[in-house]
Amino acid sequence: MPAAKSLSEHVYEGTFRARRHHELLAGPVVAGAPVLARLQSEYAAAKTDPERRAIGVRFERGVRTIAEAREPADNELSRKLDAILGQGPVRIDPAHTRRASERLTRALQAESRALDGMSLAKIGKGLGISASTVRRDLAFLVRWRAAKASRG
Repeated sequence: MPAAKSLSEHVYEGTFRARRHHELLAGPVVAGAPVLARLQSEYAAAKTDPERRAIGVRFERGVRTIAEAREPADNELSRKLDAILGQGPVRIDPAHTRRASERLTRALQAESRALDGMSLAKIGKGLGISASTVRRDLAFLVRWRAAKASRG
């Protein structure tokens, strides 16, 4: 059987229930929640059991309020994670990835040399490819940058 949760764990997880956990209010003060800490001090000062239970109910409502305030951020993160995980597996072809990487590197080298004023034939000779392949690689680089810009 797992160990009983502390008051802080119940608050963080939003599982505090006054009828079952109100005795925990007499323990260590919950950090980072001044309203709940004030209720805990009221609980400690209470003289009767019905008074303590009423404070426990107010504490439970405070825990719910905190959980509801935190919920939109949690939901946004959950929605993004679900969208990512819902896409399913992506097939990866290492040989294709390597060729694409080499082509991009070659195109960037060709662009750098073209900007330095080299002819396509001279660029091709330096990279070990034909002038027409240099032309195709430079056109590929333009399309690749446009696609990258459209993705954001």
